Amino acid sequence: MQKIKEALLQTDCAYETYSCKGLRMRLLYLSIAKHSWLVKLIEGLTVVALKLHLPISFLFKKTVFPIFCGGETIEDAKKWFEFLEKKGINAILDYAIEGKQREEAFDRALKGKLELLKAGSLYKACRYFEFKVSGIAPINILEKLSAGEKLSSQEAERWNRAIKRIDTLLNHAIKLGYTVMIDAEETWLQPAIDSLAEEFMDKYNTKQKAYVYTTIQMYLKKSPSFLEELISRFKKKGKKMGIKLVRGAYVLKERERAKDKGYPDPLWETKEQTDKAYDNAIITLAENNDVSDACIATHNLDSIALAWQIYKSKDLSPDSFWMAQLMGMADFLTCNLARNGLPVAKLVPIGPVKEAIPYLLRRLEENSGIHRQFNLELEMIKEELRRRGC
Repeated sequence: MQKIKEALLQTDCAYETYSCKGLRMRLLYLSIAKHSWLVKLIEGLTVVALKLHLPISFLFKKTVFPIFCGGETIEDAKKWFEFLEKKGINAILDYAIEGKQREEAFDRALKGKLELLKAGSLYKACRYFEFKVSGIAPINILEKLSAGEKLSSQEAERWNRAIKRIDTLLNHAIKLGYTVMIDAEETWLQPAIDSLAEEFMDKYNTKQKAYVYTTIQMYLKKSPSFLEELISRFKKKGKKMGIKLVRGAYVLKERERAKDKGYPDPLWETKEQTDKAYDNAIITLAENNDVSDACIATHNLDSIALAWQIYKSKDLSPDSFWMAQLMGMADFLTCNLARNGLPVAKLVPIGPVKEAIPYLLRRLEENSGIHRQFNLELEMIKEELRRRGC
């Protein structure tokens, strides 16, 4: 395992596309994101600026947007796709527009996703697509369904429209050759999303391949048993399930809501418990590779080393067991995995800067407080700057 970790910690291939200035900007971002209070301050100021219609898009375009997004259009991201293809890394397309909740906004979002899929299909690296259900379905309805509440006739009509949009998106993507991942969201929305994801996995997946993936957040106490239940159900169905495995993105929000509303915290008490649950899930998915295609989505060095070891020892198929990281994070892990023959993908969000601001704020919020990971990445970037002499 130690040799695997040493191979993952090389910097020479990871930051080719970044200038010294770009690397220093990443250092600044990581230094900010380590402090939850500073992230909240930035979020608050941004919300105020947006309400006042202040021209802040330029600021984002020159700072965090180039770190986390491939560009405003698919043409802007061409250099990233070419770079990824050269390195043997696949791309996960993501249309980085969220936060709109009107029907016409959902329809525009669907149109944008369909156009992105078509344009991306021209690039060999673009094999995967990811989306959030709340980007094309009403959040209030997802929350009601997740709570087991009955919808009004008007809400039921909106929900049926949302299901049709999701089906259209999946059908279009699969016909173009993509594998599609339905992202996870907050616990008060997730039961409805879980139900939808299983319904569409049942519709589109086959015995040989999962074309649709659901996402399981292992920081939730219920996730190990949920994973086992899914495995059991899909064995009976005789179809493959697709699982994107993540630790979880909404720690602060989940804990605050549980405290405010007086229900038990749904998350593990410690990071060590989450890490253990995550690594156990990697092992479970590998042991059930006959019924599951798995994306091990993490920036954690130990978990990636474990996945590497399991992939090689079990001689798994690169289409059924692969790894992924976010654009703008852990590039050294992504590049070193590919260099050593491991199947790996990078999430490449695309969208107009102004429309992508909610996505960028969420990314900043998700990453806040992850000290160990950020400390490692800070050291890797510093090492690369030293190696270049800049």
